Amino acid sequence: MIRQLLLNAAGRSLKTAVGAGTVAVALCFVPLVQAAEENPTQACKDAFDAWPDAEQALRDATWCVEQLEQAKQDAMANRFKDEVGDFVGQQVQQNRAMGMVTIDRSYRAGNRTIRVQQITTTSEANPFAAIASMAQMAGSGRKYRIAGQTGVDMSQGNKAVLNVANQEGGSTNFESNDVPIDVLVSFAKEFFE
Repeated sequence: MIRQLLLNAAGRSLKTAVGAGTVAVALCFVPLVQAAEENPTQACKDAFDAWPDAEQALRDATWCVEQLEQAKQDAMANRFKDEVGDFVGQQVQQNRAMGMVTIDRSYRAGNRTIRVQQITTTSEANPFAAIASMAQMAGSGRKYRIAGQTGVDMSQGNKAVLNVANQEGGSTNFESNDVPIDVLVSFAKEFFE
């Protein structure tokens, strides 16, 4: 079974390979290591070639999944445009801990700032990460349609907060102390264009 998963992971697209590789790693609960620059396809082929040495195949499969997740994270970070309307993006920050990946970028226009944070989970995520993600969307505020996704107004006091459930999982949060919710909704729509 693992051999077939690895073969499939090596020959399929990134999206499909992440799912197959995630299964292999989830079965063995092997901790992931920090990714270096390497071709995910080669790492997946190395895992396949290591079979029937199960220990080596699992180590290589773990590296394969790590490389695929890093490529996915990099692709997500590239979605953060340099400019949205008259707002200019600041430095992109990426963090990964306890099965959660956050990509964070602030946008500024004059004295107005909008913070955008995208949150997703990795193969090492625990059930609590999924529960936390669902809880973020449980808000009872006004709902908006944003690029085919559902956004929820979770503003409190003078802070405008919009949480958008991403189609591929996770959420993207938009927040600002400087603009009202209608400006934040317009910004979010342009951000996802």
